Amino acid sequence: MSKFVTAVWVCFLVFVMEFSSDGWEADAAEPSAFAGEAELSDFAGADAHGFREISREYIPALGGEAIYMEHAGSGARLLYVDADDSEKTFGVGFRTVATDDTGVNHIIEHCLLGGSERSDLKNPFVYLANHSSATFLNAMTFPDFTLYALASRDEDDYRALIKTYLDGIFFPRALAEPNIFRREGWRLEWPQGGELKFNGTVLNEMKGAYSADRAYLARAVMRSLFPDTQYRYDSGGVPAAITRLTYGDFLKTYAENYVPSNALIFIYGRQDVGKTLKLLDENYLSFFPAKENDSARVLNQPAFEEPKLLRAEYPCGSKATLAASYAVCDCFGPDMEKLELLTQALDLNDESPLKKDLAARFPGALIQTDFYSIISQCVLSVVISGIEPSEAEAARAAVRSGFERLSRAGLPQSQFKALKNRRSFSEALGKNMPQRGINANIQAMAGFIYGGGPAVGLGREARLEKAVRTFGNKDVKRLVSRCILNNPHASVVLMTPMEPAKAAEVLGGMDSALRERRKSLSKEEAARIKAGAAAYAKWLEEESSGVSGAGSGLERVLPDGICRAPDYTEEAVGAAALVHTDMDTHGVASLHLMFDASALPQGLIPYAQVLAGVMGSYSRLSVKDASVIGSLRGYMSVDYPYCDSGAYTPRFNIEVMALDGGIAGAVKALSDEFDPMAPGHMDRRAVRTFLAEAKAAAEADYDSKMPLTDCLAMLTGGGRYTYEIDGFGYYIFVNALLKYIDSDDYWPMIERNLLDAKRLILNQAYCTASFTGSAAAYEKCKNALPDFMSTWGKASASRVKYRFPPFMLSIPALTSSTRSVVHGGRYDFETADVGSLLVTASLVNAEYLWPQVRDMGGAYGAGASVQTNGTLLLRSYRDPNPERTRLVYGNIPEFLENADVEDMDYPGLRRHILASWDEQWQGLRLWDYGAKVALGMLDPARMGEIREQIKLTMPWDAKYDAEVWREIMKNGTMASRASRQRTAA
Repeated sequence: MSKFVTAVWVCFLVFVMEFSSDGWEADAAEPSAFAGEAELSDFAGADAHGFREISREYIPALGGEAIYMEHAGSGARLLYVDADDSEKTFGVGFRTVATDDTGVNHIIEHCLLGGSERSDLKNPFVYLANHSSATFLNAMTFPDFTLYALASRDEDDYRALIKTYLDGIFFPRALAEPNIFRREGWRLEWPQGGELKFNGTVLNEMKGAYSADRAYLARAVMRSLFPDTQYRYDSGGVPAAITRLTYGDFLKTYAENYVPSNALIFIYGRQDVGKTLKLLDENYLSFFPAKENDSARVLNQPAFEEPKLLRAEYPCGSKATLAASYAVCDCFGPDMEKLELLTQALDLNDESPLKKDLAARFPGALIQTDFYSIISQCVLSVVISGIEPSEAEAARAAVRSGFERLSRAGLPQSQFKALKNRRSFSEALGKNMPQRGINANIQAMAGFIYGGGPAVGLGREARLEKAVRTFGNKDVKRLVSRCILNNPHASVVLMTPMEPAKAAEVLGGMDSALRERRKSLSKEEAARIKAGAAAYAKWLEEESSGVSGAGSGLERVLPDGICRAPDYTEEAVGAAALVHTDMDTHGVASLHLMFDASALPQGLIPYAQVLAGVMGSYSRLSVKDASVIGSLRGYMSVDYPYCDSGAYTPRFNIEVMALDGGIAGAVKALSDEFDPMAPGHMDRRAVRTFLAEAKAAAEADYDSKMPLTDCLAMLTGGGRYTYEIDGFGYYIFVNALLKYIDSDDYWPMIERNLLDAKRLILNQAYCTASFTGSAAAYEKCKNALPDFMSTWGKASASRVKYRFPPFMLSIPALTSSTRSVVHGGRYDFETADVGSLLVTASLVNAEYLWPQVRDMGGAYGAGASVQTNGTLLLRSYRDPNPERTRLVYGNIPEFLENADVEDMDYPGLRRHILASWDEQWQGLRLWDYGAKVALGMLDPARMGEIREQIKLTMPWDAKYDAEVWREIMKNGTMASRASRQRTAA
């Protein structure tokens, strides 16, 4: 179950923080309407199904009224937003303030979706994830609240999802079945002939979460600023503390928090809201009388008299990181929006004065400015990553002096113009984004918890738009002076890497302690633990068979006619092709330049990825260019629509977006950067910054992405190319360039390779320009393109035949606590029944991999995915039992052959896959549609064929698919993770 949790919340408490204001203190260890959809309701809000209206307010950002209500009998609060959105959203959130590091609220979140006394479903979350038309299905634990949210475009399915969720929340099996707590939280296992060990889904999730450097830093920052409030605790749970949580504490915390009078219910989108309110009243809220809420309250930290200084260590870093942080305002305080704008201005681009000063002082460091707002007291942080420990005092002084200059001189006026453009663009782009209701639900919960009412949270966008109109240097100087320079409620945290031996001890501390505990056990204690582990294992085996059965509901198949492609045209601009996908993008114009990079020499492949990142970096824009460009992104990709060993096309991509009226100016602004023959040079600082960002991004997603790219590299030529631009091979390359980029002996070679790649790639003959947006904006862009492209080459070159070196079979892990097992194989895309394989993969996920790898094995997640280019991938992550997982993978064919599939909910499986398939034809997913069709990256006819295959899939098809899976398991490639030290720059 994935989590929507920022780095601030996913933090590892390793150290008990002691503070000193005199100096550094050493740290001590520790688009189309579905059937059944209603028009906008004329709901009046007065005494409807036990609810009474409290207030109503129009929310411009959502285009609808927010009606706030209270359920008279239970005391539950409800917010209904009547937005004209076909994606209906439902959420219920509870105030769940962390009071320790056991992660009890996180464990409750997992357990409540593990079944209800009202239903025969053993694991409703995994059932819904593989049998429903949900477009969003998850739960999220924040420091002060827990939110259970879902979304769907089908109204009948939407209400069935609500019912299943609320059955689990208000009538959970876990209150009477402690084994659910053991499965989701933690347990002791002692297999026959094996070692005593800890296991549990949340335990393994949090072990994996703690492998990131920034997690340690974020936790240290929160403890340094809020030593007396809930933010000194980790709401996700600290592994060592999780194993101290008792089932009794679990039950007590649930009883205190999970009552309607402690809840906010959220309803959003086009639906028959009367039916939804009736369901809530009659099936749930009427069972609970209003009561005084016993849950813990949100506390605010009293202001410090002096800033705090803290030294701490992390076990997985290679250099030091310093964070200067300030508690700047209460959440939803009068200056909150302008402080957020100040943070954005400080981090807008490399020309922002503070960022520019710090980058010049610490040329090898990564500079970031963050604003944390979903907490009771907002935090502004300046983070300098990649410095030496000896530079700590200099970095601290540089941050201070940078803010002092800002308080005197303010920001350049052009920076305000760029900021206003960015805000206007973000507002327009947001109207194109999916799951707007989910984001609104989170903001409403923040308003409910911190601001006195959910509408306060929904009003943030309007307040930001108002603030940006008046935001200027008077505000900058005032806020920097009051909230930064003269604010004693501040801290400076320096995180340094541990010595390898100490790091190994910290990371393996729980296992070592358990081994010592085993030595001291009496025979009676050992027998009791073994008996308990055996009883749990027997329960789990029974629990994990037949996750869902026939007649589980959700059997109506989605209607036809969902897949509606936009119109597109194609014409030539010089030697380039220009494709226009004509669709309503709410005032946003998008130009995507796709260059065929097949003529690039093999040695320049990874340089092309660096070049794309530097050329497509929004942060590198001048303030003048940022005043017209809304977003800019560059990256390399590989297109292989049909999976075979050699057919693929590498592409160099640049995407620029702007408001409709600014697209011509945005294209013109990029002209100098896109002149391949102009005398000039690469900006070494920009290259270094990009490399530092690429390294940090790779490490943040290392254990989920690297095994996949590793596996694909062994399956296809396109996958092997991807390894050079986005896999472990590229990670090694980035580390090497970071090591040598500051050497005057090596920089000329690096610069020459980047410029050579630029000259080879920027060629009209290799370019397909894709424009998505209105016809009027298209004409403006088309008229600007000839001058923009005039310096590019026009002669085509022959493709390079790449001969990559032998591929290694494993890649090192960052820490021993994170593991992943990936197995992949290829199938014949052109002859296979892809629709049947998609449905079968969902069956395997729900009925086999989830119970076997996640529930029984303890992994945080596992799943099978069928790619429509001809690959099939199996993946586990944060997996404590990789050897067992390999065996589970190998037994999939036998599972399919022996499964009683006719007793399973096949209509639900088809329904889920059809809903997922049709999501490809919604909103942002259709941008660049015309170019993808023109380039052969998308075949609408084949997509329609696969949709028909999905509809016609029957239970017995799983038996035939077993042979495909057997061949994949026999001839596929396994990629697993070893426990070694990371590669450091």
